[in-house]
Amino acid sequence: METERPESVYRLLVRRASRTLTRMQYELDTTHALPWTLDEVSILFKSQAELTGFTSFAPALGLEHFNSVRDTMTREDDESQFDVRFEFFRVPGHDDYRIEAMCVVDGVAPLHEEMVNHDMPHVSFKCEDPMHYNHVLSVLQSAGWPRQAAYRNSYGQFTYVGGWPPYLKPRVNLRDRVSPLI
Repeated sequence: METERPESVYRLLVRRASRTLTRMQYELDTTHALPWTLDEVSILFKSQAELTGFTSFAPALGLEHFNSVRDTMTREDDESQFDVRFEFFRVPGHDDYRIEAMCVVDGVAPLHEEMVNHDMPHVSFKCEDPMHYNHVLSVLQSAGWPRQAAYRNSYGQFTYVGGWPPYLKPRVNLRDRVSPLI
């Protein structure tokens, strides 16, 4: 039996990521009537070698690699930590969203532990500020979306909500906030 070549797997992943984002946006718009626009979909890689392979092949897929980050995630309820490597990609012709390719590189990420390679852990949208972020979490809780876990990192805060992956992940940037002039 012939194994699939990595580039064909990666092409399928990019198509699946686009379909996942479209399906989840449709669900937010229709079933739940929630007014947020998703702008990110994640792909989980279980090894750094495979994440590196995807990143290396991304230009051949038409993806624009625009950022690499390694960051520590701190869970807000128990202060447990794990490190994640992120690679971010723009999808030409789709300025409305990005792909976040990720790999847990140190520690245990409880929600991601049960997932398999190439799962789509979340779809996400950016909140304007901490007040908007807290409002979004309140609306989701009132609508019956279960909170799975809340985290902070050097970028800001985010929370996974929903019953199963892909989780909805509202996020707020606390790092790059502009202070008002006095």
